[in-house]
Amino acid sequence: MNFRQMREAAGFTQEALATLTGLDQTTVSQIETGKVRSPQYSTVSRLAKALGTTTDDVAAAIAATEAA
Repeated sequence: MNFRQMREAAGFTQEALATLTGLDQTTVSQIETGKVRSPQYSTVSRLAKALGTTTDDVAAAIAATEAA
């Protein structure tokens, strides 16, 4: 599962996830497209909390995005 699939499965739009995490919508978009290859741990942690999962799962989804 890539990051976009993870976000969609949790029922969030990019904008909603960005608002919930305090991130910019552009950052969420760039993570989904693989333009941000190594987000800071704090970013991954905020995403994991919002998505109700672990930082390891989010990191794996980001890595799957980059590999695609």
